[in-house]
Amino acid sequence: VLLGTQVRQSIEESIRTYPLLFDAPLIAKIGPVDEIHMSLGIIVVLLLLFSIRQLLKQSDSAALLIRQSAWAALGIGLLQIIIGYFLLIIGLAELVQLLHLWLASLLLGLLLILYVAIKKGGTFVEG
Repeated sequence: VLLGTQVRQSIEESIRTYPLLFDAPLIAKIGPVDEIHMSLGIIVVLLLLFSIRQLLKQSDSAALLIRQSAWAALGIGLLQIIIGYFLLIIGLAELVQLLHLWLASLLLGLLLILYVAIKKGGTFVEG
């Protein structure tokens, strides 16, 4: 989320500096922040895959909430990459940017659930 807001800030500054540029040429002006943002998105999804595997391997008795949170986080992470790709390709539609940021915030909440579950050994049981 923080890096995404940095990307957004760079875009806003580029719009002020280059008011006649739109979308792809504008994104090219923001520098390496965008490449770092995209790379970290892919790394997060890969770490999610690893974490889900570890969590499910640790305990067959993981609560339904934990299993659902893990799969939802992976789905949202993949959706984030797809939305980010479309933002890059089709342009910087404000509604899509808002969805991208909203999903990133939701992903943070799910990651917090998974972090706590992994720290507790994945032993949350339904009850």
